[in-house]
Amino acid sequence: MAALSLAAALANFTELLGRACERELLRFFPKWSLAILASTAEWLIMTTRVYERYRTNCPYVRAREYLHGALQGVVDNQRTVTLTLKAGTLEKPVLVTYERGEDPMRFDEPWLVHWTPKDGGPYPDFDGEIIVRADESYRSAILELRGEYTPPLGTFGQAFDLLVGSRIAAATARTLLEQIARIMETRFCNEEASKTLLAKHPA
Repeated sequence: MAALSLAAALANFTELLGRACERELLRFFPKWSLAILASTAEWLIMTTRVYERYRTNCPYVRAREYLHGALQGVVDNQRTVTLTLKAGTLEKPVLVTYERGEDPMRFDEPWLVHWTPKDGGPYPDFDGEIIVRADESYRSAILELRGEYTPPLGTFGQAFDLLVGSRIAAATARTLLEQIARIMETRFCNEEASKTLLAKHPA
């Protein structure tokens, strides 16, 4: 009876996740191992933390300026950016919004970031912040994103998060930082090229 109950619970869990999630889970783990994880996940802390860093080839002071320029416009226009969650064969578009945060020490300029799954589904909302940090070299800076989310679907959602969900969140965070870094680096290269051109051909 216990085995049948676990099998039924697992079947319900995988149905909620959808066929794509089920295929991804069963690629790596047999059904009995998923059942064990689901039964033990209730002992774990439900909140999952995300922490990602990405080095951008842009000086710290300029990186802060560029991040402000890129995100303040999004905030002022109340725009929503679409990003795709990816992990293996799993893909899910999420809607990303930003808000200017506050640093009590008034040293950093944090930006609050929130994403939520487009059209719903068994994926969590995420809340965090993006900050530019100084790097060891003055020629580069570090984009840092940290935040947390609560896996949906209770105990079984926690099991899914242990196997796949946390990888999706980490990959999405890296993708977001990479996109922002590309914007910064493009602007920095364009400005440096303009300076070089003006130096060679002064007005």
